[in-house]
Amino acid sequence: MPTDLPPQSETAREEVKEACHLLDIHVYDPPKPLPRVPARIDGKQCLVFRSEGDRQAMVRSCKSEVERRCAMGASTTCSIQAMDKCRGPSVLRWLGFSKRSDNAVEECEHKFMEACTTDAANACRTHANTFCGESMPMAWCE
Repeated sequence: MPTDLPPQSETAREEVKEACHLLDIHVYDPPKPLPRVPARIDGKQCLVFRSEGDRQAMVRSCKSEVERRCAMGASTTCSIQAMDKCRGPSVLRWLGFSKRSDNAVEECEHKFMEACTTDAANACRTHANTFCGESMPMAWCE
């Protein structure tokens, strides 16, 4: 049976979203299907990926997320290490006894950050490959 209602326009959708927000109505996206399903293998209860393609997609997603978070942490650590190495002890800076110019400090920090983040990126990539590759077997059994 055809309806006489026209398809919702983009402005109508925005109006509905705005009304829901004003009325404190929260519309959630439907849940995603589970990446693994329960199965019995050799009498043991296991969680198994639906297909090898699903497992590979999950491993790729895991690797990119672990590498991204690792790089963020490494960047913060590298910046603190660069500051400590290039600026010298903070007590000397506070008392005005530091003999380094601002340009020299900036150049030292820039070089240190480049080297440190490059090393960290390689270490993060290795960590992500090891962590995600070993933690996602095709079947996980208790």
